[in-house]
Amino acid sequence: MLELQSELFSDDLLELSGNNEFIFKLNLLNFDKKISIKKNSNITIYLSDIDVNNLSFFVQENAKLNLNIIVLNNEKSLSIHGITSKSSIFNVFFADFSNSNFTMNSNIILYGDDSKSEFIFSSLANDKNKKKYNISYSHLARNSVSNLNGFGVCLGDSELDVKGISHIEKGAIKSNASQHIKAILFDKTSKAKASPTLKIDCDDIKASHGCAIGSLNENHLYYLESRGINEAEARKLITYGYLLPITKYFNEESSKIIENRIYGSF
Repeated sequence: MLELQSELFSDDLLELSGNNEFIFKLNLLNFDKKISIKKNSNITIYLSDIDVNNLSFFVQENAKLNLNIIVLNNEKSLSIHGITSKSSIFNVFFADFSNSNFTMNSNIILYGDDSKSEFIFSSLANDKNKKKYNISYSHLARNSVSNLNGFGVCLGDSELDVKGISHIEKGAIKSNASQHIKAILFDKTSKAKASPTLKIDCDDIKASHGCAIGSLNENHLYYLESRGINEAEARKLITYGYLLPITKYFNEESSKIIENRIYGSF
């Protein structure tokens, strides 16, 4: 895995190519960067607890970008902007297990025909933390595909607020947009809100959305306790199983960090 140090960045557009994995090593406040993924490339970028405000990505024809984000510490906000070209793929895999407030804004424009994007997140909110995610897609191209899929767990007095907007614009025929959000409230004072929105200005498309928010399933707790597991451990196991699937999108080192943070939050 290659490291991208701050001295590699200038005022110009950064271009990445080939079949590579990169880890960002940046410590710049109020840092904005534009990154282009060159034609036919396959790039994975790991972004973990760095002081970045805005990142813009241009995914060229037949290229693929996986953006893997882990947030563990510090109160921050991050904005992501993306534009896809013909037959390109831009995926965002977002693991937010920070013990602080966090705001994520993401807007991805599916500009090229047959382009695709997924935004998949797992979020754990604790104490009085507030997590806010605004995730939007604009389908401008034919046969473009977007998928927003998120899982959240709220403990204590924490709050999770997810707003998803998928806009299939005029002329984007054969496109497909889906949004699905699930959240578990562990305590009576914890809160979660999901606002999935579909804007359809085109015929001959597919679109779906749904959300499920509720308290911990008492039947699941009862089942585990009937097998000799105490309530505290049962809560850990349920949370672990609910949030752990995000690790399949990360490498072994990052997955271990995520696992330890989830299990150590109780």
